Amino acid sequence: LNMLGSIGFKQLRVRCIIGIEDHEKEKEQDLFIDVKVEFDLSVVSVSRLLEDTVDYVDLAKLTERIAQEGRYELVENYAIDLARAVLNKYPVLSVTLLIRKPQALDQAECSFIELHVKRTELL
Repeated sequence: LNMLGSIGFKQLRVRCIIGIEDHEKEKEQDLFIDVKVEFDLSVVSVSRLLEDTVDYVDLAKLTERIAQEGRYELVENYAIDLARAVLNKYPVLSVTLLIRKPQALDQAECSFIELHVKRTELL
C-alpha cells in the first residue's frame, strides 16, 4: 500500500552571503526558504519511528548549512545544490523549493526561484 505524502516547512529564515554585487559578498542577508519533499509514508505508518520519515528539523539544518557554507553568487546555484543534497540524503520521490530574496529589488517584495525536481531527473 503506497501512502504518498509530503513534509517540509515554509519561510525558513536563513542568513547568508549570497549575490553577485560587491556589497552582497561582504554582508549577510536573509533568504526565506520553503522546502517540500514527497515520499512514501507506508513504512512510518507501521513503525512510528522518526528514522522512517523525513526529520524536518534535520532538513532545515541541511538547508541552512548549504546556504551558509556555499557563499553563492546565484540563488539558482544554491537551489540546485540544495535539491541534490536533499535527494542524496533522504529517500524522497521529489523536492520542491521556493527561495525568496527580499533585498534583491527595491521596488518588489522579493525576488524568488522555484524549483521542483523528481528523483528520476536529478541524482
